[in-house]
Amino acid sequence: MTFSNNCDGGFFSKKGYLNIALTSKCPNSCIYCVAKKLRETEEENIDIEKIADTVLSFSKRFQCVVIEGGEPLLFPEKVKVLIDFIRPYIKEIYLFTSLPDIEYKLLLNIINKIDGCNISIGSFYTFLAAQVMQTNEKLIVRRNLTLAKLVKDCPDKFRVSFLLCKDLLDTKIQIENEINAIYKFGIKHIKIGEVSHQPELFVGIKNIWPELKLGDPCYSGCSTYIDKLPNLNLNNNKILIKRSCWMVEPSYKPTNKEYIKLTIRNLKDRIIPRTNYKVIYSDGSYANSW
Repeated sequence: MTFSNNCDGGFFSKKGYLNIALTSKCPNSCIYCVAKKLRETEEENIDIEKIADTVLSFSKRFQCVVIEGGEPLLFPEKVKVLIDFIRPYIKEIYLFTSLPDIEYKLLLNIINKIDGCNISIGSFYTFLAAQVMQTNEKLIVRRNLTLAKLVKDCPDKFRVSFLLCKDLLDTKIQIENEINAIYKFGIKHIKIGEVSHQPELFVGIKNIWPELKLGDPCYSGCSTYIDKLPNLNLNNNKILIKRSCWMVEPSYKPTNKEYIKLTIRNLKDRIIPRTNYKVIYSDGSYANSW
């Protein structure tokens, strides 16, 4: 599995990638989801051939593809066909999912075709995950059973991720319990993020671990790896910390240095615009940003 420190959370090539927004539909209704309004009006129109054509049109420039949603595994057969189309031409393919109910044999077949998978869990604990994701606890139990099978069948091909969230996951002991439970379950790779675009739910990493020397990010997507935490054994692994953005989270207090850094970045963008990724939508159309 490839890890790198980049804007989409340390999972993909620094040289650039194609981000396939396969669908905005999702069986969950996570309290911090920014795509809920899209799901209220979106008509499903997934054109795999057009998506694949768009991917291949950029394949000389981008050799990394990220398939996400919403929940792409609501359409597992389409995901499988898409991967089969592009696999001969793309070096790295990754998938973002929350593990909805699908046939395990089909799921494993998909996982075996890709290079890595990020599983959004809300929380490792059933009751808390159901609260965060606003779904049925029985679905979380089934998800964890599926997760257990994945740990056994492909232990190093995926990671789990969750977000800090006010009143649900916002204390050091809660986060440390999550980390310990995940490691004991046999999962090696963890990503912990801050909520973006919803300041009422925002909890900063520095609120959890003030002893960590983390500067405020000056734009969305700042990621940091940590390999040491007080009173916590990381089992020789690194945890990826995905920061939010002080431009959308008023709880951040940017410094003059951060403003200067952002100004310099914006000046560079005017001279040589950043083109290190593109977003491909379900109808095969694409954009340079979300």
